Amino acid sequence: MKKLALLISFAAMMIFSGCASTTQGGAVGIDRSQFITVSEAEMDQSAALAYRQITAQANAKHVLNTDKKLTDRVRGISKRLIAQVGAFRKDALKWNWQVNVINDPTINAWCMPGGRIVVYTGIIEKLKLTDAELAAILGHEMSHALREHSRERASTEQMKDVGIAVASSAAGLGDLGSAALNMAAQYTFTLPFSRTHETEADLMGVELMA
Repeated sequence: MKKLALLISFAAMMIFSGCASTTQGGAVGIDRSQFITVSEAEMDQSAALAYRQITAQANAKHVLNTDKKLTDRVRGISKRLIAQVGAFRKDALKWNWQVNVINDPTINAWCMPGGRIVVYTGIIEKLKLTDAELAAILGHEMSHALREHSRERASTEQMKDVGIAVASSAAGLGDLGSAALNMAAQYTFTLPFSRTHETEADLMGVELMA
């Protein structure tokens, strides 16, 4: 019972202390209160390590920024978008933004926390993107970082794990019970958040591009 009480107290403390908005609303008015408990420093450190690993591996395979013209194009568009991030958060203007292009057929692009961007050549070449279309994609991905959706998602997962522990302890369930509750949380709590994140990134990305 003592363990259960501690878990409940910890969960309550996280809920009441973790609600805020990471950005200003901008013209599109994105001001939803976010549940965040994972520290910015922790997330940034994790993102920095992952980004170094990804770019180092790409460099070792000789697929990192192999086309100077294309790399300059992506970086040029990114630079113009980065100049506008102050509309949502002034501190992001001082982020150590990094932009790299990986020669890979994957149709994808992403921006890690702290402004660490990778664009795969596949999304540009296969979709024959114009500068405006590429700006729309980059703006969307940058908005995920500005809005700190990764940190919010990590906080949600952290809280979900605490909730599972509380429910399992109260019900006297073992590992099997926890696994079942985890599956329920995934489909009733985590997935709807992703839709919210995508909508926010769409709206913010359009403003950055404009």
